[in-house]
Amino acid sequence: MKLFDSIQNKLLVAILVVVLLPLIGTGLYGNWITSRVLQDSALSTAHNETFQQAARVSAFLSNAAGDVLFLSHLAALQSLIAARQAENAADIAYWRQQVEQDFIAFSRYRRIYYQVRYIT
Repeated sequence: MKLFDSIQNKLLVAILVVVLLPLIGTGLYGNWITSRVLQDSALSTAHNETFQQAARVSAFLSNAAGDVLFLSHLAALQSLIAARQAENAADIAYWRQQVEQDFIAFSRYRRIYYQVRYIT
């Protein structure tokens, strides 16, 4: 091999090995550290976003539960339930109309609901 015949070539190869090996090692280590930091950051961000979304869903469901309790205490709804138990057709028709008006007003005020229904 003529490449390693001269001392100049041997020194050049030795210097390249001495310089390139630490440089490659440092580059690989830096790449590994960077990918770990990015992965940890992405996981932390995903965890925080998930926690915030869960808090928003929980708050929404709490509001919905409060709305159901509010609707269950409407005087017109209580009167409709009493009329159904008494099986009075005229009162049922009247109170159903009143409950419909209350539900319409409620759904207009609370725009998160598409429909509000009384299911028997």
